[in-house]
Amino acid sequence: MSDLTPQAERACDHALGLLDEADERAFLASLDDPHSPTDFELAAAELELGVLGLGGVNAERIPEELEKRLEAAATAYGWALTAAPANLSQGAPDASQTKSRAGVPGAGFDWGRYLGWAAAAVALLVTAAVLSQRPTEPVAALPPQVPSVEPVVDAAPPPTPVEERQALLEGGQAVKLSWSATKDEAASGASGDVVWSGARQVGYMRFKGLKPNDPKEAQYQLWIFAKGQDERYPVDGGVFDVDSSGEVVVAIDPKLHVDEPTLFAVTVEKPGGVVVSKRERIVLTAAAGG
Repeated sequence: MSDLTPQAERACDHALGLLDEADERAFLASLDDPHSPTDFELAAAELELGVLGLGGVNAERIPEELEKRLEAAATAYGWALTAAPANLSQGAPDASQTKSRAGVPGAGFDWGRYLGWAAAAVALLVTAAVLSQRPTEPVAALPPQVPSVEPVVDAAPPPTPVEERQALLEGGQAVKLSWSATKDEAASGASGDVVWSGARQVGYMRFKGLKPNDPKEAQYQLWIFAKGQDERYPVDGGVFDVDSSGEVVVAIDPKLHVDEPTLFAVTVEKPGGVVVSKRERIVLTAAAGG
């Protein structure tokens, strides 16, 4: 600001609010009309409106139109500081000298008014520098994005042996054979049936009243006799336990393919079952056609 007069410097400081109380009173007293805004105040206000958008804080730069005006004014101000004294010291120019050369004002230009607006442009630039140092309001952190999660739908529980047995019966490709109890103590009062599908090689045994077993001492084992097969070696239908004297449904687990079953028999064996049963304890049988 060293190129401005002391009064112009005070005007800039006044526009930027940098004067203390005593200097402020002295400056206002020096004005013809202390109640009217100075050119510097108007320039600072224009920049405040242009940069901050009526008090907002979202502008990223000076509006393009205002920026062009500032650049033009600053350029003219710099030209005036070097050219004005020489031009003003000369006499009245002729007609050729009064025209602008390459856009530069001639000697007839109103330098007092021009320098006033140039000084105002300097005030604008100073104001812009001050505004650029103003602390910005902290930007509130956005809440973290929570990824949308599709609701997890629990898968339907697998069908129970009871439901599978019923579906096999309703499919129309299964035979149903009733159990016959022997004199073994485990079969006392036992009943039920066998449902078997030769096409699907799937079947279920239903028991009611069969004595519960202790798996540590003995287990039940199913044997399937088939047409044309050596009766000494029936097909192993699986080892199972009965933990209730109520109704129990157990899936058949054949170890080999069974073409035409003729007899289903349940024996009591050692834990884990056997490969060939001695048939010492046969508790239930179900014969095809019986």
